[in-house]
Amino acid sequence: MAPMLTLFCLVIDNQKVPIGNILMLQIQSDSYTPNLRNLIKDEMAPELDHLAANRLVMWKLLKPLDIRRMEDEGSFDATIKEIKLPDPKSNQASRRNGTAEVLRQIEELSVYWETSPKKGHLHLIVQVPSVNTPESIKIDLVRGTADRLYCTLWKKPLNPILAPVVVPDPKKTYMYVPQDQLSKLGVKHLDYEEEALLFRDEYILAHKAIKEWSKKRRTEKSGGVVITGHPGLEMNAGKTCFLLYLLFHRLSKGLPTAFQFLPDSFVLFTNSGVKVYAHTFDELPDGTWALANCSAKDPLPCDSFLVACRSRDAFVVQTSSPDEKRYKTWRKEYKAYTYVMDCFPLTESVALGMIHGFNDQLIKDHCEKWGPSAHIMMAHMTNPDRISRHMECVKQAAHHFVHNFGDYITDVNPTEVSHTLFTIHPKGLSSEDRQSSIGGIETSYLNRILMDKIAAKNQQEQINFYKLVSQHQWFKGSAGYILENVVLSRLCADPESKGLPCTPAQSDLPQLTIPVCQGHLNLSYKEQHSLEYLNRIRRPFCVIPTSKTSATVDATIFMDRHIITIQVTVASEHSVKETGFDEAENAKSLVKNWKSSDLRIDLMDKGDPKGKQTQNDPKVKETESNPKGKQMENKPKVKETLRISMYSAVFNVRDFSPIKSEEMWEKYRVKDTEMFEEDETPEGREVVGEAGNSNEVKMDED
Repeated sequence: MAPMLTLFCLVIDNQKVPIGNILMLQIQSDSYTPNLRNLIKDEMAPELDHLAANRLVMWKLLKPLDIRRMEDEGSFDATIKEIKLPDPKSNQASRRNGTAEVLRQIEELSVYWETSPKKGHLHLIVQVPSVNTPESIKIDLVRGTADRLYCTLWKKPLNPILAPVVVPDPKKTYMYVPQDQLSKLGVKHLDYEEEALLFRDEYILAHKAIKEWSKKRRTEKSGGVVITGHPGLEMNAGKTCFLLYLLFHRLSKGLPTAFQFLPDSFVLFTNSGVKVYAHTFDELPDGTWALANCSAKDPLPCDSFLVACRSRDAFVVQTSSPDEKRYKTWRKEYKAYTYVMDCFPLTESVALGMIHGFNDQLIKDHCEKWGPSAHIMMAHMTNPDRISRHMECVKQAAHHFVHNFGDYITDVNPTEVSHTLFTIHPKGLSSEDRQSSIGGIETSYLNRILMDKIAAKNQQEQINFYKLVSQHQWFKGSAGYILENVVLSRLCADPESKGLPCTPAQSDLPQLTIPVCQGHLNLSYKEQHSLEYLNRIRRPFCVIPTSKTSATVDATIFMDRHIITIQVTVASEHSVKETGFDEAENAKSLVKNWKSSDLRIDLMDKGDPKGKQTQNDPKVKETESNPKGKQMENKPKVKETLRISMYSAVFNVRDFSPIKSEEMWEKYRVKDTEMFEEDETPEGREVVGEAGNSNEVKMDED
């Protein structure tokens, strides 16, 4: 049997004033420090009844004090005041080179005393933290919140606390927890200050992925997942709120769940009830999900979570900004997964805004201009004065990105590129693609601000910028989008520019010069009723698709003898699948519906890069009576008509003349409403000549 220890102990407050008399404690040396704390609390009843035992801080005096001598000299209180007790969380507190050493949260007492120390001396000082400290108040409030959550949700349906919100166009219903229910539950003490909790579709997908990963925690030896995504989205954005969503669902199903609310404190929900672990360590039941939200100050889950993660008893779900520095170390050590959460789609942004009483059309207009950030949307909606400040932030971010990108291209992360300009998305929707992210510019308005900064650079600087950006997985898509807008603006709105060289996708076709088009149409390839108007427009002109669903066609140029489909690329080489139309059925449909009395369109197609002949005879014309161009017996051959080749052209950054100044850029830049908005009526469509001048579509005489 382990020897019995006899320790003399004094309990003091934060001002080192004794609380009660010296205690004589007897405890076995193989007991642990939590056992000693519980013994002290029991001996000090009722003075410490208001306090959890794990909040007591115990100090071993490295030089025990002679109790009788201090009493005889009348120096007892003064001597206690002179004892230096450092911050118990500091490294100095655990060193044995001062006057006292802090006892660890969990440690066998024999580490500190193998046998009973010298009798008649003070061996142990116990500090009682102030009851009214912010931390102690928070712990008490969390304890009350945890009790309410357990009573309301444990093994009970969520429907009683949910309310619906219906988005009108397109019609869709979302569920959310309204403000009155959140107030009753007291979740603000879990650091949730919003007026509602929207249940996003993204949460359902993430929840499903985490359930699959948690089942494999022992076979694949992974103990957790880091949930990350677009920075700056703390307002109902999907990271902090997602933990609350998980907590609600786990409680409703009666599943063991731990929720961390301080760096070293958490609350545990089990079949046995609720227990708050403040400043202490404890084992978690098997199958527990341990929910933690990291910050720059406290990037790691608490010790109890990490120990359970290592043993695979629990599965840690930590939310974090996309800055890998916060979670890279523990994720690597514990082989945790990463899950990149996507931004709000438009319907969810509208739903969130409607919950807060905002007009759905105003929300749509805002998102079309500023992007999908729920944080930015709510900030602007609640305080319009912030918009002008936000505009300055966007311009500064664009300037920084263009002028400093080369300095950190090899080690850039999303937090270094302002989220006001770029939006971070998962690479894809599969669980594997969710573990990496890409960046993008969401709106043409933000894109144009960035283009203005690029315009200030000379030709070589612009080329170098595009090349650098295209090398990074996050931004190469944005680089292509930027260049595409530059090219389309050049093609459609600069009457003084020279034509642009066109490199055909098929090497055996000759090079062409793409002319500057004085007119352009914003046309959906699905607008079959509008195609008849194309034949009446004076060539050359440019058709820009209003929908970016085609993977290979950015624009189509109609000339007298050629039709050129434009693909803009920032890469040094670019291959178009087959002829570039495997994924561009809409573009093919556009050409097939071209009508002309004296022109025939020969479509390039698989296996025939020079142009597909009509039923093997180039002299046979398609007519309404002979729609497929079949050879007819005893019929004279139709005279060969003018042939139009269809080019799938690759336009590279090195081929174009740069914008020389912001002033010149402003001269011929095409506005959003002129480039991308689709006119509902085919009659009276507008084309753009010089910037800002809208003219009626010029028609050839019938």
